[in-house]
Amino acid sequence: NKGKEIYTKSCAACHAPNGGGIPGAAGGPNLTILKKKYAHQQMHAIMDGKRGGTGSQTMAGLLNAMKIKRTEMDAALNYVLKLPAAPSPHEEMGNAKRGKKIYNQCIHCHGTTGMGYQNAGLPAPRLTGQSNAYLYQQLKNFKAGVRNDGSAGSQQMMAVLKPLKDQDLQDLVAYISTLDTSPTPLQNLKFKVYQGKWKKLPDFTKLKPIKEGDIQNGLL
Repeated sequence: NKGKEIYTKSCAACHAPNGGGIPGAAGGPNLTILKKKYAHQQMHAIMDGKRGGTGSQTMAGLLNAMKIKRTEMDAALNYVLKLPAAPSPHEEMGNAKRGKKIYNQCIHCHGTTGMGYQNAGLPAPRLTGQSNAYLYQQLKNFKAGVRNDGSAGSQQMMAVLKPLKDQDLQDLVAYISTLDTSPTPLQNLKFKVYQGKWKKLPDFTKLKPIKEGDIQNGLL
């Protein structure tokens, strides 16, 4: 399909054919674990020049040189987001035991298991399963103000990271990497919501749900 064609041509070199990312700080992140809305927001921010950092600027320049349109990138992103969750490459860094104490400051937004989206006021992405080298680089970018789009989330990240030293950041991502060994989360889970009052459980197949949809992979 068109999305796969665009992804293979413009994205696979940095994000890998399976979407799991490339090892090292220069590699792209694991896209297969991202939430669709967040992934599109970040990709649009990169294409609009609103995200700093070498990786973001390189990507924006490459897409511009290749004359890749936003609709084409949307299709490429939709393609890779539908791929099976891929494992991320990790590097040896930091002390996870020390990092666990630092991560206590992150729980309110990213959750105890690092699956993200725990605070409606400050939507935070999933961290579990992401490349630790990539996370380390992004933490440095936030701390330096390079990755600051002016959002409340960016301001919160900068405030939390300001007092931390480089070793603290390495310890933090070392702990986050251990969350990747947790039991396999639920995938492809759907839900339906029914409204009403019953004295006994009704036959739901005969009722019309007021809402239905998919639950983000790994949320449970």
